[in-house]
Amino acid sequence: MAELSRQPGLFALLLLGLLVLGPLILFLWPWGLMPLQAEPSLARYAPGGDGHSSLSELYDRSGTLIGWRSQNQAVVPTLNIYTDLPAGPRELIDRRYFPASGDNPAATTDAQAIMDVLAQVTVSELRIHTLTLDGTLTRQRIYLVEDPEGQFLVAIQDLTSGQEQLYDPPLLLLPADLLAGSGWSSQGQVSGQVDYMSQGRVLATGPHGVHADCLEVEQTLTLKGAQTEAYTLITRTHYCAGVGPVESVTVQEGGAYYERALLVSVDEAPPSFSRLPSPPPLAPSPDLPPGVENWRLVRFGRALPVNISGAGTVPPAWLPTDPPLLLATGYNGDLLAFTQDGQVAWRFHPQGTIYGAPAFDPATGVIYFGASDKRLYAVDSQGLFRWSYRAGDNVATRPAVVHDRVIFGSEDRTVVGLDTVTGALAWQVQVGGPVVSDPAVDGSVAIMGADDGAVYGLDVDTGTIRWTFATEGPVEAGVVVRDGIVYVASRDGTLTALGAQDGQERWQVTLGTGGGSAFRTAPAVGAEAIWLVDAAGTLFIVDRERGRQRWESTEWVTYVGPPLALADQALVPRKDGKIDLMDATGTRLAQWDASTARLPVDPPPAFSLGPAAGGDSLWLVDDGAVIYRLAPHVAPDDMTSSTGGGSLPAALTLRWSQHSLTTPFHGTGFFQPPISYRGGALVMEHGNHVYQLDPDTGQARYLGAFGQGTSALVEPVVVQDTLLAVAGSQLHALSLPDLQPRWTAPGQGVTWQPPVAAGDMVLWLEGSAAEGLNQGVLHALRLADGQVQWQATLAPFYMVGGAVVAGETVYVSTPPGAYDLTTGVQRWQAALPGPGLGGPGLSADGHTLYVGLVHPEGNDGQVAALDTADGAARWVVTLPGDALNPVDRLWPDGEMLVVPGLEGTLYGLDARDGQERWRYTPPGPRLGTITVAEGRVWLALQDGAVWGLDVASGRPVAHFQQMELNLAQMSFAQRPALVRETLLAPLGIMLLGFDVPSVELPEARP
Repeated sequence: MAELSRQPGLFALLLLGLLVLGPLILFLWPWGLMPLQAEPSLARYAPGGDGHSSLSELYDRSGTLIGWRSQNQAVVPTLNIYTDLPAGPRELIDRRYFPASGDNPAATTDAQAIMDVLAQVTVSELRIHTLTLDGTLTRQRIYLVEDPEGQFLVAIQDLTSGQEQLYDPPLLLLPADLLAGSGWSSQGQVSGQVDYMSQGRVLATGPHGVHADCLEVEQTLTLKGAQTEAYTLITRTHYCAGVGPVESVTVQEGGAYYERALLVSVDEAPPSFSRLPSPPPLAPSPDLPPGVENWRLVRFGRALPVNISGAGTVPPAWLPTDPPLLLATGYNGDLLAFTQDGQVAWRFHPQGTIYGAPAFDPATGVIYFGASDKRLYAVDSQGLFRWSYRAGDNVATRPAVVHDRVIFGSEDRTVVGLDTVTGALAWQVQVGGPVVSDPAVDGSVAIMGADDGAVYGLDVDTGTIRWTFATEGPVEAGVVVRDGIVYVASRDGTLTALGAQDGQERWQVTLGTGGGSAFRTAPAVGAEAIWLVDAAGTLFIVDRERGRQRWESTEWVTYVGPPLALADQALVPRKDGKIDLMDATGTRLAQWDASTARLPVDPPPAFSLGPAAGGDSLWLVDDGAVIYRLAPHVAPDDMTSSTGGGSLPAALTLRWSQHSLTTPFHGTGFFQPPISYRGGALVMEHGNHVYQLDPDTGQARYLGAFGQGTSALVEPVVVQDTLLAVAGSQLHALSLPDLQPRWTAPGQGVTWQPPVAAGDMVLWLEGSAAEGLNQGVLHALRLADGQVQWQATLAPFYMVGGAVVAGETVYVSTPPGAYDLTTGVQRWQAALPGPGLGGPGLSADGHTLYVGLVHPEGNDGQVAALDTADGAARWVVTLPGDALNPVDRLWPDGEMLVVPGLEGTLYGLDARDGQERWRYTPPGPRLGTITVAEGRVWLALQDGAVWGLDVASGRPVAHFQQMELNLAQMSFAQRPALVRETLLAPLGIMLLGFDVPSVELPEARP
């Protein structure tokens, strides 16, 4: 890939990304990294840690505000470095700390020695959101490591385009010692394409603005391609003790780029906004339609990654934004915002666990939530950090938002009222016990219970205590206000109705035989009845008007609360994973079983939290952090559904799943597409382990392994009971089904496309290492014994491509040309403006060859259609700002040609004239390549989603989004594949088998 740096267009494309991200890196280098064994100066001027967050305003040269940049940091636990990190950053970290171990340090290094080394290393993921005044939002992730030498930049991922920039070796950001006059430098390559050189120095020490103790640091980043001029960014930043960088100015040397970043909000300082982003628009909030008993329960997603075990800690919260979002979190996990089709729109990482449900203010678009790290956070609905407030102890209450106040309680016996915009303290009140009860608001009174057994009515504006009411036990359950009455469930077994304005008792009832109940979850108040669950799992129903017990469950069922009232009914989950719909008499009207909606990778369902309503659905999360949706229109066999407007594609039905850690697999992961073989499938794991798999059931049988010490990076091919696979620089031919070696052909370089079989001939195209990657060799080998029949030298190109065969002719893409299948004599080589790129495509009639090209100038790619008779160009079209993915290929399908772009976008071109018919940008970075078959385009994303598009229109027709994964670009070869009536999707640690939906695409919208 290094040769790509010689192409001005692609190099300019890389610089375009760095022009945006470069200033971001330079300003955010030291943020949020707490050194383990660094000098005190680094900790002094670069404070922070896990969950550290900040917001900066961005200005242009004239001093005009142009946008905001939010940062949130997540420290990767040492034990999770090899499971949570994307492949690229993980391999660079491996190479730095275990240089002889490759991608598997355990293979050559003692486990304890590994842990001893990693104990000195902190790995962080920075989530960056940049919002401009015109509403454009970009999201990046930056991976950093810190060790006793200092802080290092490892990688940058652009979540919009899917591009990844890898710094090899990691770039030194700040050394452990920050002394006046000191300097440092580092150099290496970015993604193997561009050389980088970084230099830094401390220019001065002293005061800056209101801060008395600061450092002024100059940092320079220079990028240089093989045949391009150097590109340099210079940043001067003021780092102040206890705060971090407070101001930064970045300029391009000799260029027009300028950006000033000014810190306005950080964990340890009050915010000072000059202007806030406008809240996003709201969507209609539809009422729940009737007939809940006929609704269907489906799995929506998971609040924790598949490889992390833990429970959901708060009920899901639906936000009426446009488009709508669903908030969910799991134990010690991020706050996730899901879109209506189950994709993760953004994530925010606090240092602790979120035990209190978030509150949303639709007027400002801000979400408020507390965590066990003793903070209350304000994050807007686009994921941008606003501010945080440090309380005295765990914040487990759901905040109440009223007017310009956000009110919450803390376990340090304090109730706090903050300004909603700035987070400034408006008032705080000491009460008699820790506060974990969710507050409620009635007019100007905020009501909250405490562990001292008292209920407090507080003035919203001042915090003045207007009234108190004493129960005989701690009040941990949230209080509920309806029609001017507040309902209080206490651990003394009583349910009390009070006047919300005066605290006067209206009625009180003691529940349970002998008064033995204890209530820790809120009551559900319906039209005429109240449902509540005690700590033992007993469900009670109470008459709302008179306060008399109507019913008590007596069967051996453990209910969990709080229930959800639906007029004269209530939805009540159970510990055994079932959900009951009860009326006011205790009659069970309907029941759903979560085990019918779970995936094979999920733990058995069990509930500990009550449901929530939002949009036109009901939502639950179980003890495995699996999120469920109860609604009338999300059945897997439905074509579309609507939530807050818009249609959704059909949900792919997961037939089975296999984990690479289960028998008979070897735990090395699935990075190749499955292959159809004798009515079944062949599946390959990393390390060249081969299995025969039944696509209907997912059952697999181990066949063996080959090519020990190397792994196949190119998808294998099956022909005439022979498996052809390239591992390292060798082509292996193995007999099936016993997987015995037949022959091995040595190579000299790199292969990016699979070999092709034609009759008794195998065509294999590789780049020649001896001549660099600008020359390739096309091998023609005999299938029976691997003997070379002929060879052809190919030149020039930037990355070796692939071959296709039609009749007696072999067509190659790099450079585009044709060769006689029998003799290897060249029939023609196309005269095109730029060199070939990626694998070719051949029309069904064999008359047209489709190839990708590198545009000779600019940042664009091209696609050409060539006459297979003589190589004459039928048409050449340009893809502005994009190019064919160099490790992918073109996919003809009838009258359409599907082009996978380097940036992740897919293009649908009319195969006859090259006109663009559609363009589809996936909702996240693609994983591997694509498959086009039977009128559908199948692709997987790095978050574990699988999508199907209609070839003719590019519109999504099927999708699966129910596993939260972090796959990154593990292998360019993996892609979904159709075998019989099953869609098989290799997702690294998982192999999934789906029923292929038979659906008709709705008529296109005008």
